[in-house]
Amino acid sequence: MAFKRLQALSLICICTLFYSFWPSLMHNLSRVYETFFIEAQYEYVGLLDVKIKKDSSWALKILCHEEYATPEFFEFLHHIEESNLKKTLHNHRGKLTEKFLFGETPFVVKSTERKGVFANLISMGTGVTVWNNAHWAVEKGIPVLKPVALVEKRLWNKTKSFVVYLYEGKQCETEFKENEEFFPKVFELTKLLQEKKVIHHDFRLRNIVLLDDGSLQFIDIDKLHYYQKKSHVFNQRLKREVKKFNLNLVEQSNTRKRLEI
Repeated sequence: MAFKRLQALSLICICTLFYSFWPSLMHNLSRVYETFFIEAQYEYVGLLDVKIKKDSSWALKILCHEEYATPEFFEFLHHIEESNLKKTLHNHRGKLTEKFLFGETPFVVKSTERKGVFANLISMGTGVTVWNNAHWAVEKGIPVLKPVALVEKRLWNKTKSFVVYLYEGKQCETEFKENEEFFPKVFELTKLLQEKKVIHHDFRLRNIVLLDDGSLQFIDIDKLHYYQKKSHVFNQRLKREVKKFNLNLVEQSNTRKRLEI
């Protein structure tokens, strides 16, 4: 009799632990799946679009929206790595951000380098993720800073990506220290992510820009990922991102404002 009670108690404990850690387990499994999904994609959206000017080979891929693809700009893209037009803004965790002026139009270029023979066999670099994410984010109504052009230079043991944007807006993390009036729009942006089942896995003010018309847009969109409507882990992951957002807000300022979902 005592043995049966011990068995029943053990079963209850196991079920309780499983129920408690199930969201965390699913969260970790979904991160593994998401990483594989992002790394393994080989499709460049718009590669066959006539409105995208391109130069495509295994070693070099250049894609540029036709409104910017003048012969001079396309020539610049071919030599973007060694160009002396660029001025470094900052280098964060291996992501180099540079600014350059082409004619009278300011642009920003973000570059990353992926090293490793195996990594370069199964993936096409960070640039394709940004390029593709911008496409589906716009389709879903998520405001993102859309790339003007993409350059990927590929060798057998490394891939270097350059993503070019228009230089526009103010980084919200810097702006927030002077003016908190736009913060309700961050809450609206969070609600939009919740509605569209989209997660930005580096969700913080540093990765949001405030445009001249007062609207907000996401940057660093290689961190975007969307979920199916019936996803069991989406809400759990959104809560984690909002919690990280609030912790970062405390570290960066003395404000009492917080995001809630």
